Amino acid sequence: MGLAFGAEPTFAQANVGNPLPLSTQTISCPMSLPAADIDGETMICGQIEVPENWDNPSDRTLLITYAIAKAKNAAPFADPILYFEGGPGISALEEIEWLNGNTSRLRQTRDIIFFDQRGIRYSSALECPPAIKSTINEIVIPDDVDQEALGRTVNDISPDSDADALLVAAEILGPGDEAQNCAPYFEEQGIDLSQYSSYSNALDAIALMNALGYSSYNLYGISYGSNHTMEVMRYYDENDAADLPAVRSVLIDGVVGVWNDWLAVNIAFPNVILDAFERCEADDACSASYPDIRQRALDLVDDVATAPLVIDDDTTITIDDLRLVWRSSAVDKEVLVYLPRLVDELERGETGLYTRLQDGSLLGVSGSGLPVLNNPFDPIALEANDVATQMRLLATEVDRLAAQSKRLSEAYDRDIALPQFFADELATSAEQLPQAPRHQINVFLGRVAVSAPDRNQLTQVVTEFPDGERDLLLSLIGLMDDDEIAEVYDILSEPLYRERLVEVFSIIQTVIHCNDRVFDLQRTFETLRASDAPELIPVGVGAVDFGFGVRCAAYGLSASPSEPISNSSGFPVLVSNGSLDTSTPPIWGETIFEGLQNARMVTFPNSNHGATRETQCARDITSAFFMYPEEELNLDCVDGLRPVFVIPGDELPE
Repeated sequence: MGLAFGAEPTFAQANVGNPLPLSTQTISCPMSLPAADIDGETMICGQIEVPENWDNPSDRTLLITYAIAKAKNAAPFADPILYFEGGPGISALEEIEWLNGNTSRLRQTRDIIFFDQRGIRYSSALECPPAIKSTINEIVIPDDVDQEALGRTVNDISPDSDADALLVAAEILGPGDEAQNCAPYFEEQGIDLSQYSSYSNALDAIALMNALGYSSYNLYGISYGSNHTMEVMRYYDENDAADLPAVRSVLIDGVVGVWNDWLAVNIAFPNVILDAFERCEADDACSASYPDIRQRALDLVDDVATAPLVIDDDTTITIDDLRLVWRSSAVDKEVLVYLPRLVDELERGETGLYTRLQDGSLLGVSGSGLPVLNNPFDPIALEANDVATQMRLLATEVDRLAAQSKRLSEAYDRDIALPQFFADELATSAEQLPQAPRHQINVFLGRVAVSAPDRNQLTQVVTEFPDGERDLLLSLIGLMDDDEIAEVYDILSEPLYRERLVEVFSIIQTVIHCNDRVFDLQRTFETLRASDAPELIPVGVGAVDFGFGVRCAAYGLSASPSEPISNSSGFPVLVSNGSLDTSTPPIWGETIFEGLQNARMVTFPNSNHGATRETQCARDITSAFFMYPEEELNLDCVDGLRPVFVIPGDELPE
């Protein structure tokens, strides 16, 4: 590696053509390290100083903090992997232990470089003091506005919603306390929010590569990290790559670009479901059992959307019922394999499989994809039993269960009301969530004050949580009556809980999106309605972040349209998709792949967001690509990931 880590080189100025840091230094790692790593030996941390505005390097500066996880091999390859974290707004360094586990195979032969993007925790965090951020601003609804109609507009969002009405509602409700309070604060501090964008992040990443001085780099971005990576590629395409740090290969996974309409992300749900039917048609046994099943599924959806499906006196299936069952299938590969048989049975007026999916007796899941629980101790008993009989839960899970059980016992001892206990558990659980689901919860919280209490809506929010926390919260919802549900809504509207539940880096996430993406709500709804099965798109509050434009305006930010990259620099590129990805629809990866030079693509069946880290097959292909990026990949193992569908005659689980 070119840079001697004991040295503290200082660069005279930032070169915008070839971005150079203003200075660099090694530091003690500011975050907790994986258990086997030693600060300064196997994990080396440092900071580079970069301009806030790359066009004005003499003005305000920022510190970008990085960590190099040294290769395990005593003679590693000379070209490291530079990892781009997702979000935007997730701290890679804060998640170093988890990321280190996901990249452990790659680390055997290469250094892995992690860093926090500008404005995130260890890189000049874009923070607004809690006392300012949480100040409550009264929402004043004009006298001539029908509040019930306003509530319906924001609560009953669907692909058929009126975009203009939602824009009016957004103006009435305002940008929210965070944007309204923090925008003036940042201006007073002299912070130029327009400089917190994927473009600036790309320049920072190139400056980091220049500072570290390796002979060449392999770029690896997942989710928003793919966006960040592609903006680096754009910079190489638009500038003389010969003057920039050498890039050996690029892998982008869970792909999203600045040109994608992220507000229309829910097209992923019908796409994932319809993909399952397409995979059935490509499978000899499944297609023979259920011919033309994709079209039959679409016809069923159309029929149920037109009029509820009445099977008998006891069974009526509405489009909401069908959507809930199928939406759970989109994220559960164990349920997905039953969908062709479900369609076939419903066509014939049979409800056995449907009832078992809905009541939780099939695979222990309900129509929401969740265990049916009536007592808050049920999930603890179920998981503890799993520990005792199958030895599948790790020690951390046992600790979590013990802590959860203790909180339950204390709540009962202190006679804490169910709504209060639910709100406390929701906050405790939300703090542990990854960025994407935490954002969805934030959208819900931002509208809860004007939302009518809705048990089903609360249930949908809880589905984003990990199994144990989710099960407890669901059981609590089941125990509360309607008045207690209303009390939960009141509690979640209080500033204390809203402050606790918002994601740590929500401001930088919003600011980056505002600088990167054009807000066009009409386009969003046109995209949703253009789906082959718009009836399957999630509905309700939070289904579309219609207030995004108002928040951007509060920060004084806007974006210009951006075109997809072409990779005219010719880097070997691997595009990865997960067929079950509902965070970055596979169609986004497929679309960008079509315009890339020197690129290959693999879609991993039965795989979720960030597919390259999910299965052994995906990890093997990732490793092979970084080893030989110019060679053809052996994708034989991908066939082994394909779903095995349940056909007529197969016995259902007891």
